[in-house]
Amino acid sequence: MPSFPIENEAEANYRAVLLSIGVAPGSGIAVTCPSCGKRSWIRLPGHALSSFFSSVGFSCPTACGYYGELSTFSPTAEDAYPEGMDSRGECRSCGVEFAADGVVLRRPCCAIETPREVMRETISYIEGRISSLPAAPALRRRELELLLGLVVSTFDGLMRGMLAIAHENRRRLPADHFGLRYLNALPPSMSFQNLSAARQKLLAAGFDMEQLADWSALTTLFQKRHAISHQLGVADQEY
Repeated sequence: MPSFPIENEAEANYRAVLLSIGVAPGSGIAVTCPSCGKRSWIRLPGHALSSFFSSVGFSCPTACGYYGELSTFSPTAEDAYPEGMDSRGECRSCGVEFAADGVVLRRPCCAIETPREVMRETISYIEGRISSLPAAPALRRRELELLLGLVVSTFDGLMRGMLAIAHENRRRLPADHFGLRYLNALPPSMSFQNLSAARQKLLAAGFDMEQLADWSALTTLFQKRHAISHQLGVADQEY
């Protein structure tokens, strides 16, 4: 398949930038964000991304909100994945691998956060545990209670992380940005373990959680976890 001039320009620009820092396409690099000062790791794409035709830019994997030229991250060659970092990910679109400290990361290539990936990993883990539940009813029930708590705590942690990212994005937006009216209405912090209360707080900012999920199934699941955690599993009249 013939390449187009813009693709050739992007590839040439990409390789020239990498040559200037002494690495090759597909190499692993350690980077330090000039904004948040945190260290992370990226495995560079094997070929230029479509966005590289004018500059070779990346987002900070820690989701601090910074985006800039690769050179601004003070990149150094580090081909092996750093084992000490909290989380790692891989973009399904371009194959870029990345790692950083924190739970919710941002893909450095396309600036998309990773909460869905984290939730998928949690679901996969839970499915594996369910497939090998103990035979004894008491132990089986206890295992299911623990897994239900894991679902709720993971959801709560991810949503808190996304709220923090939203506030960081708000701080970086220009004063006349159309999205500020919604971001300014977000609470500074909140819990997502009570879904109805969380939904009401987000409605003021124009976000309706009920429209983005199977709300009935989700609220039922959270109510069951509440009864287990706070009422020793007793389903009273209020429940």
